[in-house]
Amino acid sequence: MHKYKLNNYNSFSKGILNLREICLNQLGKLCLIDTTEGINCGLVVSFAKHIRIYKKGIIQVYFSSIFKNKTKEFLNFKTSLDQELYLIQFNNINLRKNKIFNENVRLVYNKNNFRIKFFSNKKSILLKFTDLFSFTENLIPFIKYNDPARCLMGAKMQSQSVPLLNKKKSFVITGYEKEIITKSDTTIKALQEGIVLNASSLKIHIKDLFNREIVYYLSKYKKSNQNTIIHQKPLVWNGERVFTNQLLTQHQDIIDSEFAIGNNLLIYYGNFCGYDFEDAVIVSKRVLYQQLFSSLHMDIYEFNFCYNNENDIEFSTLEIPKQSYYIKKNLDSLGIIKEGEKILTGSILLTKIKVAKPTYIYKSIFKLIYSIFGKTIRNIKDNSLYIQTGKSGRVSKIELFLVNINSRHKYKTYNNSYLKCRIFICKQRFLTVGDKLCGRYGNKGILSYIAENADLPFLQNSFYPDIIVGALGIPSRMNLGQLFEALVGKISFSYNIRILPSFTTSSNLYFNYLKILIYNFLMFNNFKKGFNWLYNFNLPGKFIIRDGRTGVKLKSSVLCGVSRYSKLIHMIKDKLHFRTTGPYTEILQQPLKGKKNLGGQRFGEMEIWALEAFGASYNLKEILNYKSDDCFARNNLKEYLLFRNTELQNSTITESFRVILKEFNGLILNLELFLITDDLEENYLNLTINY
Repeated sequence: MHKYKLNNYNSFSKGILNLREICLNQLGKLCLIDTTEGINCGLVVSFAKHIRIYKKGIIQVYFSSIFKNKTKEFLNFKTSLDQELYLIQFNNINLRKNKIFNENVRLVYNKNNFRIKFFSNKKSILLKFTDLFSFTENLIPFIKYNDPARCLMGAKMQSQSVPLLNKKKSFVITGYEKEIITKSDTTIKALQEGIVLNASSLKIHIKDLFNREIVYYLSKYKKSNQNTIIHQKPLVWNGERVFTNQLLTQHQDIIDSEFAIGNNLLIYYGNFCGYDFEDAVIVSKRVLYQQLFSSLHMDIYEFNFCYNNENDIEFSTLEIPKQSYYIKKNLDSLGIIKEGEKILTGSILLTKIKVAKPTYIYKSIFKLIYSIFGKTIRNIKDNSLYIQTGKSGRVSKIELFLVNINSRHKYKTYNNSYLKCRIFICKQRFLTVGDKLCGRYGNKGILSYIAENADLPFLQNSFYPDIIVGALGIPSRMNLGQLFEALVGKISFSYNIRILPSFTTSSNLYFNYLKILIYNFLMFNNFKKGFNWLYNFNLPGKFIIRDGRTGVKLKSSVLCGVSRYSKLIHMIKDKLHFRTTGPYTEILQQPLKGKKNLGGQRFGEMEIWALEAFGASYNLKEILNYKSDDCFARNNLKEYLLFRNTELQNSTITESFRVILKEFNGLILNLELFLITDDLEENYLNLTINY
């Protein structure tokens, strides 16, 4: 959806605060909510749903005409100058016998101002409520009951959702799930009307009305920006007649020509043993067993042979130095990993040996050795690629091809081309503790616990919830739309139907109409199916539950419903990092920083205060000495853990303290350090200091 973004600033006007505000003449043209986060907030915005770019970049807005107290749906695009001649209304016109619905005074928008005027059919047009937002905001069902900041977060998180393997269509929809597919670039639409000659998983042949054959090629297992897989499937069959702009393919985000990400879960708003602390969520094992949140991801590795080397030789072979047969067992005869092989951390993807020619400095030495021993010396370097930590998976495809080099390239290679190898690795991610789940209303949380099904609280029909969410985050964040979705989803689940709530339900009628409508559905379902527990007259919308471990009825009733949840791209396996030993800095001998450098645990001043507050002296000593820059204690701990033939000795002087001594020596201050040693046992003794 990046092509529907608008950038309304340059390097000179970026500091002007008025550009970030919402102008009244942007109604219907730009989305009121969707914008970027950070320093470009309010500067990079999205287009509204129904706009058209006219000549010279003029934005036209779609309006519905009003004729004889009725709205007429036909194409009616108007510019900003045309809008000043009309009175723009935002609500549909309803004529009823009741006097409440026959008010002649309307709130209209005219000439960049909101006014209250008497209603008239002349020069009146209608701008729908959904036309004020972009496509991502129109996927939120009850957007009017939410804080706008939470609506923005919900729209952003839908673009960060991961395509699931076992996804389902949502029970509560908005009607724009099919329309957003037509704006996507990952689908293929028919350019001309015609008949399908052949439809396969690779390409689609269509013969149009002028007997021309059009071939559409499908994308198979391509990598997206978020390392997920784009895989297109055909929607047409042989002999079908297709029309212009008809959808020909679908991908991993589409079910029955409808946008669907996530699953419908039975949600329970309450607490469970404190695992819902700080917006955390609890999930039952049924979600894990049925793989409702399992996703497929892809990593692509590319290698070039003899690309930047004019004189050196690079090749792939099985005869790599200092490697055992166990590491090379998954490689083929060319030294490349086989397709379908399972790779783990430390496995070899591709062997790459670099043979460097002797330089001018060492050429005389190489000639001397050749004249004495009769053998040439080759400077061989192993540049093989190994799998890093957390990148395990299965090899799905391998590509080998030659790439031609133009005349402007810096280096010259043989035949003006070089060899490129591309390896595709797929991995399946299951739902684990630490993954992030989210709804459509900006409600997100980290998975803290996967509970047994028998331990969860259950309803009177023996249904236990799929997910438990803390109820404290709803009133503080003012996203009440998730409560409406849970109740409406409960109704749709009971009736086995899908519900499309109107955006203008409360504005056209009265404010409590939606609440009474939901309660009437629950009460009717109560009488229809004979479940007396489904509608509580004292606490409508809430249910009485029992503890799954003891069977005791809980004191207060809770809200249970069916809501849609999805998994975000922020997964714990991409962020979790661990190491036993690794690289250290050259001077201070402390572990490096960062996951990329295989860094270690770096304890700062405030972390030390935390351990001091709890009195964890031995843990603090271990972190500041054995796991830090005390080289003697570090090596002694390694020998103690591996061989158990040496005693764990006391810590000595750290390298950072030695650096401080050198700093004092640079200031002409001679500070010396003494250690007390036991010559018989060859150990360092503690130095007792009496104050």
